[in-house]
Amino acid sequence: MDLNRENKYYIFIKALVYLVIFSFLHFAYDISQENIVVGIFSGTDESVFQHMKIGFYSYLILTVIEYLIFMKQINKGGMDKFLYSRLLSAILLSWFMIVLYLIAALFFQEQPPLEFEIFYSIIMGYISILPVLMLEIWYEKFEFPKQIKYLIIFFVILLVLEFTLFTFNKPWHDIFLEP
Repeated sequence: MDLNRENKYYIFIKALVYLVIFSFLHFAYDISQENIVVGIFSGTDESVFQHMKIGFYSYLILTVIEYLIFMKQINKGGMDKFLYSRLLSAILLSWFMIVLYLIAALFFQEQPPLEFEIFYSIIMGYISILPVLMLEIWYEKFEFPKQIKYLIIFFVILLVLEFTLFTFNKPWHDIFLEP
């Protein structure tokens, strides 16, 4: 199969790569024997917040990999469009993750068995990246106005600050609690 960004299977392959990166970052903190630097980018517990952080950084790593593989094609099409479409996707991903993950709560009044939870989490991790990847293709075609670029940068910086500061100093909100 020819791997190019216009291939109809590209987003499914890209979603699998995302899932591999996500899985690695999910366990990287434990594997690193709780290295603080690793903890900034990986999950330090099983809270919703940590999974949002893992998704955000997994997607940014995926974006760097995509850029390195398709650098000439991306630069030819406009680095600005690529960059801002991917940063917007990184912002939206956490929202997609939460909304899609909560589907199980529509059907289960209590937390399902651990085996189901693990399987479900992997499937939803894959499914939650798909709409983001579909949207990024669409809005990579846009010329983002300066105000929107500033807004995207603001939210990326805000997420990085929150993900970094709240990793080791959890505030009171329930999004930081472990199930």
